[in-house]
Amino acid sequence: ATSCALSLELEMQILWANLGPLANPQAAVLGARFQYQRQEIQCSTGRASLQTSVTFIETTRYPPAPRDQPAIDQKLPFDFFYPFKVINSGAGSMFAGSMLGSVCTVLLTGLLSHR
Repeated sequence: ATSCALSLELEMQILWANLGPLANPQAAVLGARFQYQRQEIQCSTGRASLQTSVTFIETTRYPPAPRDQPAIDQKLPFDFFYPFKVINSGAGSMFAGSMLGSVCTVLLTGLLSHR
């Protein structure tokens, strides 16, 4: 009785993933793996049992979940309103007030002249 080495078992692994936008992903096959199992059997028997199995393996990778919205620190520079800032000291408030009045007068004169 002679023995033969035959591939009696085949395992197929199909690798797939969801691709595309998260709102409408599409399943796509990325590849396949085949694994053969060989066994020694008696060649004189004339019979062999063959087995096949298929496994689908999902390999989808999702992006990390979004974090909370960043907090915006809204701080203006100290001198942001410099020419229009009203200073509480006597002469300074008069200067700042007169400067604001002059700017408003120029703006109003410019707007009225365009009509």
